[in-house]
Amino acid sequence: MASVFLSYSREDAAKAKSLATALEHAGHQVWWDRHIRSGSEYSGAIEEALNSADAVLVLWSKASVASPWVRDEAAEGRDSGRLVPVVLDNCRPPIGFRQFQSMDLSGWSGRGAPKPVDELLGAIAGKGGTGRPGSDPPPPANAKRSALLDSRITRPLLAAFAAVVLLAGGWFYWTGYSDAAAETPTIAVLPFADLSPQRDKAYFAEGVAEEILSVLARDPGLKVIGRSSSRQFQDSSSDLQGIRKALGVTHVLEGSARTAGNELRMSVRLIDASDGSQVWAEDYQRQLSNIFAVQAEIGRAVAQRLSGSLSRGVREAPEQTTAADTYTLYLAARAKMRERTGPALAQAMQLARRVIAADPNYAPGHAIYAELLWLLSDRNYGTTPFEQVWPIARRHALRAIKLAPNRSEGYAALGIGPPPETAIAAMRKAIALDPSRSELPLWLAGAYFEVGRNREALEAHRAAVEREPIWAIAVRNLANVYAASRNYEEAERTVRAFESRGGAPAHAALMRSQIAWMRGDLSEAARYAEVVARSQPELLTSIPQLAYLYHDLGFFDRAAELAASDARRRLFVSGNYSALASRVREEGLWGQSSAALSLDALAMVRDWSAIEALYDARPASARDVCKSQVGPLGAIQMAAALNARGRDQDVRLLLGCVKKRIAEQSRGPVRSFYYTEDYLAAMSAQVLAIEGNGQAAFREMNRALQLGFWTSHSTGLGFLAAFDPFRSTREYREIDERIKRRMAIERQQLLRQQHRVRAT
Repeated sequence: MASVFLSYSREDAAKAKSLATALEHAGHQVWWDRHIRSGSEYSGAIEEALNSADAVLVLWSKASVASPWVRDEAAEGRDSGRLVPVVLDNCRPPIGFRQFQSMDLSGWSGRGAPKPVDELLGAIAGKGGTGRPGSDPPPPANAKRSALLDSRITRPLLAAFAAVVLLAGGWFYWTGYSDAAAETPTIAVLPFADLSPQRDKAYFAEGVAEEILSVLARDPGLKVIGRSSSRQFQDSSSDLQGIRKALGVTHVLEGSARTAGNELRMSVRLIDASDGSQVWAEDYQRQLSNIFAVQAEIGRAVAQRLSGSLSRGVREAPEQTTAADTYTLYLAARAKMRERTGPALAQAMQLARRVIAADPNYAPGHAIYAELLWLLSDRNYGTTPFEQVWPIARRHALRAIKLAPNRSEGYAALGIGPPPETAIAAMRKAIALDPSRSELPLWLAGAYFEVGRNREALEAHRAAVEREPIWAIAVRNLANVYAASRNYEEAERTVRAFESRGGAPAHAALMRSQIAWMRGDLSEAARYAEVVARSQPELLTSIPQLAYLYHDLGFFDRAAELAASDARRRLFVSGNYSALASRVREEGLWGQSSAALSLDALAMVRDWSAIEALYDARPASARDVCKSQVGPLGAIQMAAALNARGRDQDVRLLLGCVKKRIAEQSRGPVRSFYYTEDYLAAMSAQVLAIEGNGQAAFREMNRALQLGFWTSHSTGLGFLAAFDPFRSTREYREIDERIKRRMAIERQQLLRQQHRVRAT
């Protein structure tokens, strides 16, 4: 029987599933992307399956014709002679594929097997093992006569067997064969209840449950929902119907933990989510010092009951044990780190220091310390410049890897920092060792974006949401990538799926605010932001970009409220550029928080001599300015300043790195949240302006505006110093007025919306 690669658009997933099941019942081995385990490397898995398949079955539809990924996969099948095309609706295959006869399934509802299933099976059988590279070599010449003789006997037998298989496949389909029996067991591990005498060990009970989740995630026969989605049901474990709807699980694991001195008591129960029946339960009474063995024992027992066998199941993680008290401190630090607020992260840092002091050879302690340094930097929830803390964090990450080279924690910590090539390798290693940590695909996506591997970044975001369907951070990141790629329909569909599973309305409103912002509808973005402010205001302050939204609209006081935790950012978004510029002259730029905004402030007041001095004083880590803390936008500001100072060679160097970043981020249809199509066009326009090509610069700037680019409401084109040499031209005045008119309209719309809200 043949191995089949199934290529389709997500809009056709239901029909793809029905076809895959029919083919599997007929004896074929079918690969489609539901078989990728959450957290696995999507692109590598897809490429491996595509290259090894006997047949490439492509489902053409209006949605898949527009998908560049389906077209790429179809081209691979066409070029290697393995293409089996099917048309699901009345669409025409794209150019390059119309010369192939496609099977017409436009009248098929998607339920049960399609009527021409025999024809489809015959087409696939014709592709199996047909001399593709890597297939078995032809038999020697002296074996042909014997093979011919054997075929006279075996062909009738094979035909009879094939008929039985087809009849059996049809019987399974037309008698309503249960999908659940064929589905991969999917489990949610709920946070365990804290039954300690003082009820003050919730972090311990949750941490134990998470470790068991990590054990289960290493079993390839299981799909494990991530911790962030599962923990939303910790107070409603009896709502099995809600859990099943939200997470799509077949089973739920719940339990409790009680510690008293060195005594540990745990009760665990595995429940069938379809009817609430108990599949398995066990009580454990152990010494607390045996906690690592108990966690592994529970994980193995659950995996065995769900996947049937451990012969191919749980990969044992090498133990990194420590004293029970140290482990308890570590779990407390991890619980605080998840809260993602400044005070909680500071407490987590204190606990992490105690872990390292108690056991300098405990690898997870060094890894969590490195992650906390990163989280408390100005790239996340703190104000300490990342460049100052990263060398320290890196040392601890490498120490964790040296202590435990076969555990994931150290690689995950190393993967949060530069350079991106190292980060990608480290994060992929971490995910392979422990696919349960759902934040790792998000961090991997960031590294992919840094080097322009945007499609792989999108797949990493999809992997995170596959494991964490109602974790708002993962869903918001995925929706943002779709919106940045101008696929607004898919972005909205992602938000609706989040809502339908029970995702929080405030988070959905925040997602729609950012989608509207990237679409260029600023007043709509602000309207959704105010919805968030009325229901969950802390979300707004955790997303600093929203402060820039209000700044651009000219609502400086509101912007300053949202940027209160960072003094430099607050000065900038409140429109006080002169004060910020003075501060930068006194305190410097490199190694300070909000460096990019600080450089913008100097550019706003046209202090070219200060920017020139900062450029000359840049540290070794910022020699390539585009890869420094100010990034390619900061490189443009420096190029404008040095251009005014007549330093042509340095200008060419800076613009060269900007052009490289634009080229990297313009590959394919996928875009980063920070490098949308309109911003890339605006960057290109500024590069052209600095190079003196005014006509091309204005043409590119007009394109940026058509794509939705904007600048601050009052400054117009004056916000971009690169265009200063062209201030006296008609083109400059026209674009400047166009920007100001648009921002005035957006501001008026927002004021009317606010007036209506106050009136009601």
